[in-house]
Amino acid sequence: MIFGRKTTLLFAGPLTVTLWTISLFTKNIVVLHIIRILQGVALASIVSIAPVYLAEISAANRRGVLCGNYAVVWNLATLYSFINSEYLSFDMYTLSLIAISILFCSTFIFMPESPYFYFMKNKPDKAKSSLQWLRYNEDIEKEYLEIEEAVREDMKNAGSWIDLVATKKDRRALLIVQIVALTRFLVGINLFAAYAEDIFTKAGSYIFTPNQQAIGLVLLFTVSSAVASFFSDIVGRRKLLIYSLIGTAISNIIIALYFGLLELTSLQVTPYVWIMYIGSLGCSIFTNIGVVQLMPTVKAEFFPSHTRSKGSALTTFISAFAIFAQLAAFPVITKYIGMYFNFILFTAAALIGYVFALIYVPESAGKTLAEVNETVDKITSC
Repeated sequence: MIFGRKTTLLFAGPLTVTLWTISLFTKNIVVLHIIRILQGVALASIVSIAPVYLAEISAANRRGVLCGNYAVVWNLATLYSFINSEYLSFDMYTLSLIAISILFCSTFIFMPESPYFYFMKNKPDKAKSSLQWLRYNEDIEKEYLEIEEAVREDMKNAGSWIDLVATKKDRRALLIVQIVALTRFLVGINLFAAYAEDIFTKAGSYIFTPNQQAIGLVLLFTVSSAVASFFSDIVGRRKLLIYSLIGTAISNIIIALYFGLLELTSLQVTPYVWIMYIGSLGCSIFTNIGVVQLMPTVKAEFFPSHTRSKGSALTTFISAFAIFAQLAAFPVITKYIGMYFNFILFTAAALIGYVFALIYVPESAGKTLAEVNETVDKITSC
């Protein structure tokens, strides 16, 4: 990374303000498509770099909470967008998004650059100043030396993108992150949020409108991820991930069963729509206490310093492709096979992820980034 974690993140703020402002003054479809593409670029930079920045500025005993809060804030932002889109005009909705970007720029500018990045650029004095700011009134000497040594060792192998698969340790780190990232996106929770109105409408709507139910769903995401972020360092990443995938698989089976009976039989199951709601509730809670909440943390923890940015970017690209494929496949599968089959696929993804997590994912809670790297090295050497 040439410009640094902080500078790259800051760049996304003015870019999004500019793009949303342009969208206020044009309804040209070509221009709007270009705006969406550029917004995707801004989002990709944030998704790739924000977890890395959070991991690198966090102390080992607080990294789970801070990185876990990434998922919490993501859900809060989604909730903010859902509510505003429901009750505001398009122009007012756009202005509400511009306000958030301006707030980000005006506050994040005061944050320091990552001490890891300063060491990578051979600026130890700035790294020390950054760490002192981040660990206000704490003794930083031991951590400072550990970071310096870890970055020095990692940078011996720095070079190109091939570093991601250059050694057994690098390949294992890449595999671990891809297992968690792909599982996070293939268990269906993103599709549930994106197609919530369609799912709830097909299942049978009660008191609230489908969009209001979608808002409630995201609110549940937010609360469950907020609670889970405080347990990541206590329970451990690996246990939370495994419990999360078991619960997610069971919840998706319940939803698949409901839609299977609805679509494949003549049984009147709509009076029992609460079964689908129980599955939805379980899926929302279980995914957000583990696989969703942990993905940014794992992505930032397991790559060594010299591949952390590249690995995060590659993971973001692969994840985006997985989401795109699912978004495209979901309505097609629903139309030609049935809604139930989507949830069968989500269940299969959760079970496969569970098996891989048992075999390949080690514990990283309470360890420094250097210690996590050593753990990957040890299990690779066994």
